[in-house]
Amino acid sequence: MTVPEVYAHPERYDGRRIRVSGLYCTGFEEGALYGAASAAPETAIWVEVLEIEESDRELFDAQRRSCAPLVLTGGFKKGPSGHLDMYFGELHAVTYLRE
Repeated sequence: MTVPEVYAHPERYDGRRIRVSGLYCTGFEEGALYGAASAAPETAIWVEVLEIEESDRELFDAQRRSCAPLVLTGGFKKGPSGHLDMYFGELHAVTYLRE
């Protein structure tokens, strides 16, 4: 499924383990899965902790906002969540695949 699909009905997925594709963006006080690069945080899923494999570290620059398409699997919790409760939900116990 996609981030916009989860956003449309977050109550359906609350408390469930889901697999969702999107654009994972990381930066200062940010680690979230978006439906599109131009999407607002309110329409994105906060990612509690995502351990990036060494081979994928080139995708993300810790000094600036970086984004890459990923498929994440994790437990979904309906929000508000994340930094300043800006996100509609969060994923925890996350694993990922590159798209």
